[in-house]
Amino acid sequence: MTATMNDFTPRQIEVSSRQLARMRWRREIDRAHRGGEPPASIAERFDSSVKEIESEIRILENRPNQIVRRPKEIIHEYVVGERSRDDLIKNLSDWPYTYGELGVSGTNPLSSDAWNRGTWDDVTHAEMNGLIDEDAFKQIARAADLPASVFPQWVNGSTRKEPAA
Repeated sequence: MTATMNDFTPRQIEVSSRQLARMRWRREIDRAHRGGEPPASIAERFDSSVKEIESEIRILENRPNQIVRRPKEIIHEYVVGERSRDDLIKNLSDWPYTYGELGVSGTNPLSSDAWNRGTWDDVTHAEMNGLIDEDAFKQIARAADLPASVFPQWVNGSTRKEPAA
């Protein structure tokens, strides 16, 4: 089955819309702050409190990856209808993926903070939650030429060597 915008639930569209708005809002705050605009002016422009803007600025200074474009943003754009399925597949097929890894030094390995998400995690999460259909997922995975250790054989093909006859 091919997912289309009509296949998404109102809740999925609402969540994606909110996520996109938040990402874009953070980028605007970052641009304004880096451009020298004072927090009070930014707060007024976004109809926010100065405290909220200062808090976001601190977050962005400590975690600048909050505004880096990731596959999940492309996926959210697809869900809300800003991008076609073909465009989604093309963009995600060409993405330079990173892969999650366990553990930050000093973190409890059983805590949710122990997993450092990679960009490929965005794609697998989207497929598990019905934002990308299985066919699109397979196309993206095959085109991305993922390492065999990251992917099951149904995507990359079997890595077993057949015995010589």
